[in-house]
Amino acid sequence: MEPKDYNTCLFFAKIWLEESIHQSEVLLELFGKFRGAARPTTDEFEESQAYVARRSFVEHYILTSTVMARRFLERLVHHAKQPEKQEVNKYLEATEIAEKIRDMREHSDAYFLGKGQNQQEFQRSSDEMTWDLSCSFVKEDGYYLGNEITIQEIAKQAHKILNNFPAEKKLLRKRSKSAGVPKIKR
Repeated sequence: MEPKDYNTCLFFAKIWLEESIHQSEVLLELFGKFRGAARPTTDEFEESQAYVARRSFVEHYILTSTVMARRFLERLVHHAKQPEKQEVNKYLEATEIAEKIRDMREHSDAYFLGKGQNQQEFQRSSDEMTWDLSCSFVKEDGYYLGNEITIQEIAKQAHKILNNFPAEKKLLRKRSKSAGVPKIKR
């Protein structure tokens, strides 16, 4: 990979990682505002309705920014040095399910009608419950997307990458034959 291409991938990976952290913080702040309100006032109720209306969009954007970060990091991982390579691989492994959840949310219209490409993977179940990968809910250990990954885990992994981010590669510029101060023609 050419240094300029490496630096471009690095730039986009960084901004998508930062965006996934930012959107996770936005969602947790919104959620915290309305959690536990037994009898909201009229204003609080209207705000909570706005939260419900926006929540799924913010969740989807967290997933989208995570997937975009993954795409650029998948290109960089082959050119990163240790320990950055190890951290990138950990991020890719930890967020792998985010791509599947994002895809299924993106095409949830087909999945809800039983026509999704991976229909057998859309519905999940355990002894306690059944869910689909488009759902979200909160448990004691975090705010889950698709009941498979928490937004806290997405943000934690993104922070790890950003804290151990590989350096940009220096670009070597070719000197042109006409480098220097141009001569004035008379």
